[in-house]
Amino acid sequence: MNTELYDMLIDRLKVVGVSFDPGLSDEEVLHVEEACAFRFPPDLRGLLQRGVPGRSTRRASGGDRSQARDFPNWRKRPEEIMARSKKHLWDGIRAGVLDSYRPDHKAAVYWPVAWGERPAKLAAAQSILNAKWQKAPLLIPIWGHRYLPAEPAEAGNPVFSIMDVDMVHYGHDLLDYFVREFHIEPLMPKPDAPHSIPFWDDFLV
Repeated sequence: MNTELYDMLIDRLKVVGVSFDPGLSDEEVLHVEEACAFRFPPDLRGLLQRGVPGRSTRRASGGDRSQARDFPNWRKRPEEIMARSKKHLWDGIRAGVLDSYRPDHKAAVYWPVAWGERPAKLAAAQSILNAKWQKAPLLIPIWGHRYLPAEPAEAGNPVFSIMDVDMVHYGHDLLDYFVREFHIEPLMPKPDAPHSIPFWDDFLV
């Protein structure tokens, strides 16, 4: 996306209640990337350098209550933002995949089909999960439980909505996500299909 498109996106988001702070400088982007050991995909970096989303006060779907929620403040302890995000994601996935091995577990058994046959023993399941998690592309928090993969380091990665092991695409790319989340007019056609993302696609429903 070019700067004109970012500015149009920001203007439309402001209309629906998203506040914006000044964009990140090159130095601030580098600080975040070095502190968090990732690179912003070009489309997210481009947006953040035009304006940093602060808070949304959009209306909750089907109700009158405002749904005020902050976007990540990348100027304030970004490494803590990522640490909390990674722990939250790991805790949800670990529980969703491994809790069914507990003797007191009563909910449905969960195991991603893409991982093959479910091991009979907890230790084997834990080993498989750990190995796959170590290779999983890092997810960058966008807003609430919406995440954008940092890999591949290119524009056009899909946005995931994640609640434990319940995952869906919530945007074929970053622009499509904002259109869908905040009900703004599309600025350009969305991709025909989202890019494939290793590990995270295994949980899609």
